[in-house]
Amino acid sequence: MTSRRVAAIGLCLCADGALAESSTLNLHFEPAAATFIAPPQSALFGVGEDFALRADLPFAGPLAGQLGASLVNVPAEPGSFNEPGRAFAFGAGIRWRALDDHEGYLVHFGDKAGHRGNLLGNLWVDVEANLVGTGPLLRFGFEAGAGLELSLLDELQVGPFIRYVQIVEPALAGFDPSPARLFLAGLSLSLGFPGTAVHAAR
Repeated sequence: MTSRRVAAIGLCLCADGALAESSTLNLHFEPAAATFIAPPQSALFGVGEDFALRADLPFAGPLAGQLGASLVNVPAEPGSFNEPGRAFAFGAGIRWRALDDHEGYLVHFGDKAGHRGNLLGNLWVDVEANLVGTGPLLRFGFEAGAGLELSLLDELQVGPFIRYVQIVEPALAGFDPSPARLFLAGLSLSLGFPGTAVHAAR
């Protein structure tokens, strides 16, 4: 085999072929509709919105450590409260990618030769333990979510998700001890760093 053919094969093997759907650091922006699903909160507040920002770092195959911050805002029903219900949450947990396709993104913008990819992204499940601020009180909370992300275009994944959130009520005089339970449904937008588009030499 000539040295020229060896060099050509080496170039093909060393072509940029980074993982497509998960990278060293993954950021997730999750806007969602939010509603309480159990009394007494479900009778006092309407449908509102939740905005969350999460970051995960894979550490063992499909498992990743995750940090998250979120804000939920739900309007008060007429005759209940003068202000909407709001809560800030900061937490940590685990994300499991049950499916993590590594074949690239469907659409490529730019002039880099050899782009390849498909729409399949990742199917994920996560759980988090949270510290939740509601007014002057700090509460414990937890949540679990699941979603499907599609590899739409270079570096961007988009897909639907659902999430269950529970805020534990402290045993304080004058407060209803019933936990606050919310259901979220929204759209996740994710980016991986460093870049995760797949290109192959032609």
